[in-house]
Amino acid sequence: MLTIRSTDNTTVTVRGYFYVVDFGPDVKPRFHSVFSDGRCQCGKGKNCPAVAAVKTYRKSGGQKADRPPVGYYATLPDKCPVCGCAVFETGRVNNIRGIEWGCRKDKTHYRQHHDSINSLCQKDGARSWAFKPVAIRNGEIVKVDAILPGDTVLYEGVRRDQIGARKFPT
Repeated sequence: MLTIRSTDNTTVTVRGYFYVVDFGPDVKPRFHSVFSDGRCQCGKGKNCPAVAAVKTYRKSGGQKADRPPVGYYATLPDKCPVCGCAVFETGRVNNIRGIEWGCRKDKTHYRQHHDSINSLCQKDGARSWAFKPVAIRNGEIVKVDAILPGDTVLYEGVRRDQIGARKFPT
């Protein structure tokens, strides 16, 4: 946890994949969690003043929150990534996938979505990187587990199987 900037009574702190915004004791609700995708948990989403506080914090040099790995949901998605319908939280949390959700239109979409991510990761060898690729994704330079359509690749990475066994003199 690191607090860098504070303006008035507002303090922004980075905690993993979230920014925690503290508006001080005179504001209700006092604490807001803003996700790395720029949505607040309070229900106002991108229209919450906490989102503006995080933008100001970042522009003034504040620490950037980590982005979750591909396929990990630190928060409930806005909509089903398969069909775009509303989603609901199941109440379960998975160590690998994060918050489990369900699609209101088709309950198989959660599994279908994760199966497609797993096949993409296996195809690209996401778990076998010695040095992960670096790409521009959503306007930011990030290390990635898998190259996705739309990524601008800056460094293709090195897979573990590309590194030969070291031979030492006897």
